[in-house]
Amino acid sequence: MKTKDRILNIAKSMIAEQGFHATTTAQLASKAQISEGTIYRHFQSKEDILITILNDLDEKYADFSVQIQSQLHVEPGIIATVLKKQLAFVAKNQESFKIVLSSFALLQPSMESMNSVLDRMQEFMATLLEKAMQTGIIPKQSAQRTAMVLMTMLLGFLELRLYWPEDEDYSADVVEFCRQALLQGT
Repeated sequence: MKTKDRILNIAKSMIAEQGFHATTTAQLASKAQISEGTIYRHFQSKEDILITILNDLDEKYADFSVQIQSQLHVEPGIIATVLKKQLAFVAKNQESFKIVLSSFALLQPSMESMNSVLDRMQEFMATLLEKAMQTGIIPKQSAQRTAMVLMTMLLGFLELRLYWPEDEDYSADVVEFCRQALLQGT
C-alpha cells in the first residue's frame, strides 16, 4: 500500500473513532510509523486529509449511484431494493459517513462535501421516485420533497447505526416503513 493511502486509511479510522480535533498529525504519524514530515509531503494540512476523505466518499457515492441506476429496472420492489443498497453502501463506508456526520459544521469544505453527497442522494432518489410514479408503482407526489424526507429519515437512522452499533438493527423495519409510506402516497 502506498504511503499516502496508508495515511488516509489510518486517518479515517482515527478521525471516525476520536473526532477530527482530537486527532493530531503527531498521533497519526506515530500510528502509521512514519515521520510527521512524511504526512506533509502528501498533504498540506490535517484539513487537507479530511477534505480528501470526504471527496473520496463523494466520488464513491457518485460511482455507486451511476452503477445502481444502470442496473435497476423500474418495477415493484425497486424502492426497497434501492433503500437496501443505500444502507449497504453506508455500512461499507461507515467510517467515512461517521466523519461526514461529525465534521459537518467544523469546516466549510466539510459542509460542501456533505452537501454534495446529500444532493446526489436526494437527486438519485427523486429520479427513482419520478420513474416509479410514471409507471404507477407508487402514487403521484412531489418527488423532490419525498426524496428529501426519505434522505432525512435515512440519515437519522444511519446516525443510530453508526454511533450505537450495539443496538438492534432496524434496517429491515426502516426499509419496510418507507416502502409502505410510498405505496400509500405520503
